[in-house]
Amino acid sequence: MNDQPKYASDAAAPSAVQAYTRAPALAHELYDLLHCVAALHRPSGQDQDERILLVRQAALADRCRLADTSSDDDGAGWLAWRLHTFDKSFDTSRGPIPASDERWDRDRFGYVRQEYHWWITHNPGAAVTAR
Repeated sequence: MNDQPKYASDAAAPSAVQAYTRAPALAHELYDLLHCVAALHRPSGQDQDERILLVRQAALADRCRLADTSSDDDGAGWLAWRLHTFDKSFDTSRGPIPASDERWDRDRFGYVRQEYHWWITHNPGAAVTAR
């Protein structure tokens, strides 16, 4: 039996440089985080908040993808597919062109942008002004 404490009482937390030197780019980290959250959350189509979460996740991933052109779009593409599939399954599109329109099968990021644009323009207080 080892009586040594699990943690050293005189240990210091690593510096930010030490902790994050090997971390992925922020956009990639966000993709991974969004993917994890989405994988844990199984939407049922019964709650409007579920859909808003999907819209915002997909839009954030798309924005990260556009800001960091060096990263792949697998995570963002998956979230865009997930929103599009959700809206097709539950007929919950809000933008002017429904999810069932064929164009969105070829342009899921366009669909995300349409749905996010509808959400942000119909929810006072959601948008912030540039500072």
